[in-house]
Amino acid sequence: MKKTLSAVLSMVLALGLAACGSSTSAGAPADPAAGQAAETSGEAAPAQSSGASELAVAEGTLKYTGFEKQNAELTDESKALVFYFDYTNLTNEVKEVQNTFYIQFFQNGVELSKNPSYSSKGGEQYELVGAYFNDVLKNGTVHFGRIVVPEDDSPITVMLSSKGEDKTNTMFEVNISGGEGTAAAAEPEAAAVTISAEDLDGLLQGTWKLSDNTGEMAFDNGSMVISGGGQMMDGNYEISTEESAVKGTFEVDGKTLVITIPYTYEDGVLKIFNNRNVELIKQ
Repeated sequence: MKKTLSAVLSMVLALGLAACGSSTSAGAPADPAAGQAAETSGEAAPAQSSGASELAVAEGTLKYTGFEKQNAELTDESKALVFYFDYTNLTNEVKEVQNTFYIQFFQNGVELSKNPSYSSKGGEQYELVGAYFNDVLKNGTVHFGRIVVPEDDSPITVMLSSKGEDKTNTMFEVNISGGEGTAAAAEPEAAAVTISAEDLDGLLQGTWKLSDNTGEMAFDNGSMVISGGGQMMDGNYEISTEESAVKGTFEVDGKTLVITIPYTYEDGVLKIFNNRNVELIKQ
């Protein structure tokens, strides 16, 4: 059966999987339009993420560095957090962050406000929020902040997307329940892996269905089939114990599509998830 790339991407989005030329992590927005899968040519994948919380393309790099609570000089919104990033311009032109990248924040599957209010009382946080609009010369780096007002204490998913020719994205989850200080990007919580990739592969074999019955995956000694949204495709997979993820690779219309499936292994039980953190149940 001939599969078009658009149909396959629609199926991937229906399954809620993280798809890209390299890899992304769990925690995608519920709105498919906001979480489009990126594609790469079959010849060579573009430079991308060197970590779940960093996105690198030819035009520049964007890296998440942490967050902290707002102070009274910045805003009277007591729930506000300031998320910090480093942007490096790699072009020969003067650029602002927004010329190269989008930054979006999601909580409970819904995008948070893009325009939270803040005061003009000065202070370090105010200066860093304003630095988002600074011009940056070639090879220059600006450290800046973005204000986020969460609805509750549940994790926030950050989505970094590029605007240039390499159009790609990465997503990662930040646990904000710890309060002050920085937070590392987080995958679904898992105990340290104490089992080999080969033994994990043995547990993976068979068919797994999403608990909300929107799709399924089947694994068979290095081959895999995923189906959902009325579409189906087959490819190969490998297990990355370092990333706690199963990486599926598919060739579609001359393009290479990589699907990232996070897993946890604890007390002898293997669990796998899509990027909305919905668990798949082994049949």
